[in-house]
Amino acid sequence: MRTFPVQLSLVLLITCPVIACRKPQVTASASAVPVSKKSASTEPPRSDTFHFSGEVNRGDRFRAPAGSNLIFALEPYAGNDSGWTIRLLPGADAKSMSMDCIGAVSEPLHGDKNVEIEPPDDLSQKPAKWRPREFEFVPDAAGCRTAWNLTNLVYYPSKLTDEQRAEAGEKLGKIPTAHGRFTVLQSVLSPATNTNETGSIEWLKFEVELDFPTASSSTLPQGNAPQAQAAASAVGIHAVDLQKFLTKNYLEAQPDLTYLTDQCAGDQPPIMEVGVQYGDLDGDGQDEAVYQGFTCMSGTAGVDYFGVLKMLPDGKLVPLPIESQRNGFKGRHDLYHGLRGHLRLEIKKGRLVEIFPLYANDNECNACSSGGEREFFYRWDGHQFTLDDIMDTPPEPNKN
Repeated sequence: MRTFPVQLSLVLLITCPVIACRKPQVTASASAVPVSKKSASTEPPRSDTFHFSGEVNRGDRFRAPAGSNLIFALEPYAGNDSGWTIRLLPGADAKSMSMDCIGAVSEPLHGDKNVEIEPPDDLSQKPAKWRPREFEFVPDAAGCRTAWNLTNLVYYPSKLTDEQRAEAGEKLGKIPTAHGRFTVLQSVLSPATNTNETGSIEWLKFEVELDFPTASSSTLPQGNAPQAQAAASAVGIHAVDLQKFLTKNYLEAQPDLTYLTDQCAGDQPPIMEVGVQYGDLDGDGQDEAVYQGFTCMSGTAGVDYFGVLKMLPDGKLVPLPIESQRNGFKGRHDLYHGLRGHLRLEIKKGRLVEIFPLYANDNECNACSSGGEREFFYRWDGHQFTLDDIMDTPPEPNKN
């Protein structure tokens, strides 16, 4: 269990390992095959947004978990060209890296600017103006593989008859899709040289938003929707009485709390109070539980019992680790300056967020912080929650 000093807070950043993935080179067929269109719905489907941010240097590949077992990837241009291609992979194995969950539902067009990140036309503008990239994608790994195989049958030369190609096109058109956005937040650009007439992108900071359909809008059987929805809401970690579990079985959540048995008064329960909120924090399509509360040893610094629980396929609840406190983050070394604890946890766009009141000076009382708040954003990296970003939010203007 991590403990809070007088001035402290927690932080996490996702480190994205590099993978070698190359977009397959294909030649479009001369004959066009119609793909059946989905019928328009009178009500837009509900969605859960998976959000993350990242950074990439010129020539580097980037990848990050993107929910539903997908992997978001930026593939750098070859040679002296500067830029990246946006891709979504249905897995990390060699076969999956040859697929693309965006390209699987996009007509093959040369120079599709929606998935290409290239230097802006006018490099003299400060800051540079970047157009958000909007794209459609298949929102699950299995569906992506199916769509990819169908796309190759529909659009690229094969031994299929026209009837077979039309049937493949109809199946492709029925595969559900979702919407994604890629937004450049900051950039470092270099002017054009003799070898690069368009200039180059030396560094990007970006954010990605993927709108995954909710279970009730995309995966429930249509023949028995009310019953299916009721069943869906009753399974997984939501079906567990976590208030009871976290109060009675607190050592399963935090094994290092054994000292509470001796420290708490005889008539005092070890766990005094605990609250729970839910969200998919590791991108597997299933909710995790974020809890926060107070033990019998809680003092004036606030919450001292908190963490994340995940339900395994066999129904067992396990804690997900959070990385240890850092001394610095991206050149910043004042991570805990102005903090005195008083933690609260929230889930924001698929990320675990630890929020602390920020004290402007040492003379302020515990309930009198005037410096706003400091937020530490954590993202699951496959092994632990690791620091993703830090944001200081100024105090709200005095309304009196």
